[in-house]
Amino acid sequence: MGIWRNVKLAAGCMASGAAELRSYLMTQSHQAQRDLVHFPIQAMWDAMNKCEGISLKLQPMAVLYLGERQNLWYRSALHLEEMAIPPPAAVPNQKGGNKALQQQLGSQQQLASDVDPSIGMNQMIHGVLWSSEESLQRMYTALGEDDFASAVWQLRGSLGPKMETTVSRPMMDFRAALGYERQGLYYDAKESYEKAMDNFLVDHREKSAHESEFGELQVLSERYAEVLKQLNQWPALYNVAKSEAVDNPCLALEAAWHLDSFDVVPGLLMDAEKRCPPREELNFGFAKAYNALHRVLKEGLNSPQTSYKDEGVDRLIEGLQQMCIKAWRHLPRTGTMAHKPLIEMATRVSDLKELLTILPALHNPSACQLQHVALLKNMVKNWKLRVPGNADDLRFWGEITDLRSQVLTHVINLSTSVSQQLPNVHQEVAAALSTFPILSIHTISQNYFHFSKAARMQQVPKFALEILTKVQTLPVVPLIDCFERVKNHVLACLTLFEHSNQPSDLQSALAAIEGVTMQFFTKEMYADLTALRSQVCIKMMKVDEGHKLIAAAVQMFDNCNEGWLRFGDYYEMLFQKTPGDLMLAKQAVVSYIFGSRSSCDSVARECCAKMIALLNCDDASGIISSAFVEAITFIPPIMLVFWVPQLIHLMMREETANAACVLLTHVAKQNPQPVYLHVRTYFYQMKALDRCKDSKSPMGASIASPIPDVKPVPKRRRTTRDSAPIAVEDIKTEDVSGDGTTIRASAFLKNCVTIMAAVRDSQPTICNALESFANQIFSITMSPDRWGEELHAYLILALKRCYALSFEHKERVMKAEMTPSMIQFINTIVRSFGTGVYQEPGVSATTSTGNAKGFYGDVASEAINKRAQSLQSSSEYNKIKKDFLKDFDSGDLENLKLQAMVNKLKKWIRNFEKVIKTHTSHCYLDANHRPLTNFTNLTADIELPGDHSMQRNLNVIKVVQILPRMDVVIKHNLVCRRLYFINNVGDTIPYLIMADNANNVQGRKEERILQTFMALNPILDEFPEASRRALKFYVPKITPVAPAVRLMEDNQASVCLFDIYKNYCDKKNIDSDGPIIKYYEKLVANGHRNQGAASVHSSASHGGSPQAVAAVLRDCLKEIQTGLVQSRVLRDYFWKLYSSADEYFLFRKTFIRSHAALCVAEYVLRLTKLTPDMMHIHTESGVEGVYSYTFDLDERNGELVPRAAVPFRLTQNLTEIFTCYGVTGPLQQSMVATARALKQYEQKFKANVKTIFWDELTYWMVYRKEVGMNQAFSEAIQVKPSDKSDPSPSSSSSTATPTEPHLPTQLRKGVNKMLADLQEISQFNGHESAALRLIMTAKSPDNLCRMDPSWHPWL
Repeated sequence: MGIWRNVKLAAGCMASGAAELRSYLMTQSHQAQRDLVHFPIQAMWDAMNKCEGISLKLQPMAVLYLGERQNLWYRSALHLEEMAIPPPAAVPNQKGGNKALQQQLGSQQQLASDVDPSIGMNQMIHGVLWSSEESLQRMYTALGEDDFASAVWQLRGSLGPKMETTVSRPMMDFRAALGYERQGLYYDAKESYEKAMDNFLVDHREKSAHESEFGELQVLSERYAEVLKQLNQWPALYNVAKSEAVDNPCLALEAAWHLDSFDVVPGLLMDAEKRCPPREELNFGFAKAYNALHRVLKEGLNSPQTSYKDEGVDRLIEGLQQMCIKAWRHLPRTGTMAHKPLIEMATRVSDLKELLTILPALHNPSACQLQHVALLKNMVKNWKLRVPGNADDLRFWGEITDLRSQVLTHVINLSTSVSQQLPNVHQEVAAALSTFPILSIHTISQNYFHFSKAARMQQVPKFALEILTKVQTLPVVPLIDCFERVKNHVLACLTLFEHSNQPSDLQSALAAIEGVTMQFFTKEMYADLTALRSQVCIKMMKVDEGHKLIAAAVQMFDNCNEGWLRFGDYYEMLFQKTPGDLMLAKQAVVSYIFGSRSSCDSVARECCAKMIALLNCDDASGIISSAFVEAITFIPPIMLVFWVPQLIHLMMREETANAACVLLTHVAKQNPQPVYLHVRTYFYQMKALDRCKDSKSPMGASIASPIPDVKPVPKRRRTTRDSAPIAVEDIKTEDVSGDGTTIRASAFLKNCVTIMAAVRDSQPTICNALESFANQIFSITMSPDRWGEELHAYLILALKRCYALSFEHKERVMKAEMTPSMIQFINTIVRSFGTGVYQEPGVSATTSTGNAKGFYGDVASEAINKRAQSLQSSSEYNKIKKDFLKDFDSGDLENLKLQAMVNKLKKWIRNFEKVIKTHTSHCYLDANHRPLTNFTNLTADIELPGDHSMQRNLNVIKVVQILPRMDVVIKHNLVCRRLYFINNVGDTIPYLIMADNANNVQGRKEERILQTFMALNPILDEFPEASRRALKFYVPKITPVAPAVRLMEDNQASVCLFDIYKNYCDKKNIDSDGPIIKYYEKLVANGHRNQGAASVHSSASHGGSPQAVAAVLRDCLKEIQTGLVQSRVLRDYFWKLYSSADEYFLFRKTFIRSHAALCVAEYVLRLTKLTPDMMHIHTESGVEGVYSYTFDLDERNGELVPRAAVPFRLTQNLTEIFTCYGVTGPLQQSMVATARALKQYEQKFKANVKTIFWDELTYWMVYRKEVGMNQAFSEAIQVKPSDKSDPSPSSSSSTATPTEPHLPTQLRKGVNKMLADLQEISQFNGHESAALRLIMTAKSPDNLCRMDPSWHPWL
């Protein structure tokens, strides 16, 4: 769109053309076209925004008008954002992005305002100063983006050229109220709003308010009214609406019908009809229709049958429905929060229409038939099922419950009158109507109970208690409703005690239980109330009495699962006080086992996590293990599928191996696939580790093949033409190595064989299919043409290690030398060089591949031999190998500088990337892979790989077919193969075959983090504020196939952040590692002035000034951002990716929220730093997926590593795409909601994290023992030479092999650190929060410049 740049026009012509275009956009003649899908105004404005050289100079109100009246919603919102945010002055002549918009903004900033020239783009409308901020806030509110709208007021006065140094008291209270409201703390928000209004009146007693404060007052009054609606305080809202300062008849009308004050409704209707704004038309129409219906219901049988038509009820409801349809057409095309009011109104209209189809028959008793009564009862039953959820809007459901309560009260009176007039004529109809009152009362009660539960879950317990008081006004309440009322009252009092910490709340709960006559309740009800009474006693610090009550509850009713959970918590508390008494732990485990039977998935998951954590505390006596063996039949197998990896690691311990085997066998009876694949993978991984103990290589375990020595057993299982069946019992527990010596298998391997044999005995067909499937997947990874891809992955890993060493020695980076562990790692790469088999020095390839047959198995040795023979006969391979050996000669590595090694690695990485790009992008499975291409659902009943949900009673997705096409893609720093599975639903699911031999030493650490994310997702779903924002961790389906091979669900629309950066560098002809080189060059150039000042942490010891160090690093970061990597790289990429503003805005909102959840997880769980190659953004939704997180564990002592300068990733590029409103609004609020959710359910969070982190420590201990004799591994974890100058006492013993008794101490320390961080980040006080402080720390240039340059702090 460079036509305006090339056309030479006079200044007057350009100005007149812009004026004509403005008038064309603002004309009213386009109103008839706004309902079209392809709206011409939208296309015209999009074209104008992309033109270069033209500026329309639109006022904020004009842009707001285009958004609301011309359906340019998100385009106007983005335009107002650019108008409200001043252009960055620190980056002159910035290239890329929307150039015309930048030029237009520059002209708009120079445009003189009518009132205040210092505030860009202000406009006086009806005596109110409408700046770009007010217009932007109005647009956000109309779109339902309340997080963004609150951020506008949080940042008001801090973005313009005249920044406010101080904030007035009313503004401080107003900002605090907005923060409380966004987190659902409505009582705190109401108090802050009232305080803000009082302070405003105090400040302006003697002087009048400025015009710029009118918009603030208007928003304050609107938000205050919205809070009163959320709390259903209709009397207060009516008084506010009738006050002289507000005088809003529409608001008074809405409050009047809630208060059942229909005597004042006619007058309010007449007043509201004259002054009804467009946004209140739907509420006015509903009040008018409901008022007409109420008059008919109130008259009862005294009204004629035609009164419905006379009052125009049907006509008003039909008109209201048409208004909803018309308003829906004017909203954005994509579903957003802006559609929520219309959906709520449609729910009310549907309730009225249901009534309208039934009530006329009741007004004519002679025509009333049995089918009319049945329809009426069905309607009431449907209302009983249509109840609010935990995260639903309280204001809306308050209106629905009030509406249903009022309507059913009148219908009860009407049905009673009808039944009294029909005993002689229609006895069946009269008998059916006689049961209607009690059914209606039960429906009203259930609606109130669910409404109260929603208020309690949203942390508004006072409101929940107010709702329950309405149940007491009902005439006759069924017994079950009496129980529900007492139960909800006690739970609300317990929630209120957590907020207020007042003993009177507990006394109220105890009085509610004691005031009930228990003899009328069933045993289940009695047990539930007893369990609740025990919780009250525990809160009163009467622990022993509470324990007795819990014991009585579970003794009275065996299925009191909540009581069993509390019973187990009591014994676990006693066990923590006396860790040596394992009988207490056994009692707790037994209680948790009985509690796992709960129909509530949340309770069952918590019980399973806690009992597996206690199993880790067992010793040689096996007291805790005996509990599992004795009560194994009570555990639902589906709830243990999630913990299969932890159970396998428990088999590595002799003390818990028996219980783990019993649990895995129990799970495999109903879920054989996950158990078989996991056990099979760990079996060959440990077998490989046993074989490679003497290989002296940290990669020895990654070379092992997953294929066993197998023999066909045709008697017990059917065979196919394509694959031979495999018998697990033929796997020998005593194996023969290549040199003829016999090595006895460990107890862990024997247990694995036992479990696989048990699974095969119960599900032979499935096991045959899984074995054949795993063999085929492994043969794909061992293809001869993958040798370059494996070397490419190894070299990338080596380069990362070199960069880490460079940052450790940054004060003398040019003189840094290779460490022994790094030299050994490079030598391992040189010796293996794509063969897939580790070769000891002096051992020929023929000998190694010969040993592979006895070690790997027939199928694996065949694949390895095929690759070796193919590579030996390849001239290209031999030529590249010769050049590679010449560059990486083992004799020169010891004298090689670190930077020289970096240059060599970068050179060979580029060479292999060129080779990889020459390969075909896709291929088809040949005849060697017939078991895959010929697979159907008739072959075996195989589940979709990794499709194991944490919830029970879900339909498991099955595999129907595997497509023969296989794509070759580069993802996760690997060259992967992509297979396509067709499930029984008809969807095509892509999966990546990831063969990561280079990182196999990690021991699947990243899978534990994904497992943690999966465990935390149900917690976020239960918390209303997190559920309302759809905060979740993206967890792909993943399943292991071999020790170094896994299948992971792929998203074809995902893009890696580092790939975006590399594409940007290619377009700009910049080396992607250029900023890293510039970073170290800058440090070297300033070394003579600040010796050793490059390290902030060690500046004092080197004699450098911290201020000088910070200045050097900050200047370096600034130069990189201005010259090499600009701050709009990500924004320009995604701006060009999406064709419409709607898609871009919704993508950005989802991206911000997803990133916020990951920031909280990285901070609380102490995860490794988020690098650009770890971030994968799903472009179709905006969800951010990170699959390479691991616990940041110190390999020397097993403790969590202290944090770096930046708590999480929030660089300038990210803040640019998020904008300041996105950072202060959705990012901060989502982080607070995530932290509050984890803090609210701290016990569940602790149970899951404790179990998984124990598994991490167990792996660290076991594998470190296994490879303790490995020289390379020992050197990799020993103290670095640069750290020898620090003679700390711990450094001498850091390399000692830890013993098992230290694990509980390390676990306790690690979990306590996580809980302390969670307590810190969950602190929230309105406008101030710990999350906001961490955000400022993360985006601060002073902290970003201190990060490792390989972390790319400029990206």
